[in-house]
Amino acid sequence: MSNNEQENPFENSIGKLSRYFSNSDDATQLLVGNLVTFLIEKKVIDLNEYIEFTENSKNRILEKIENDIDGDMSLVIGKVFDWHINDFNKPD
Repeated sequence: MSNNEQENPFENSIGKLSRYFSNSDDATQLLVGNLVTFLIEKKVIDLNEYIEFTENSKNRILEKIENDIDGDMSLVIGKVFDWHINDFNKPD
């Protein structure tokens, strides 16, 4: 068997680690969304104010990091904020 045909011994571990981080991010997003929903239902925060605040935070963060990190990372951060905001803009 040639080197090209051999499986990279780290490939399986890297795949598992990547899935772990992805699942961890998903779980964190669910927990944050759940917390915000709880605070809204308990009337601790106003949904419209929260969405406006979160939009402003996203824009402020993206402006700060615009020149400090690569465009791909900036895009990812913007998308994560958008997904979070969209979770609350959807009809029940």
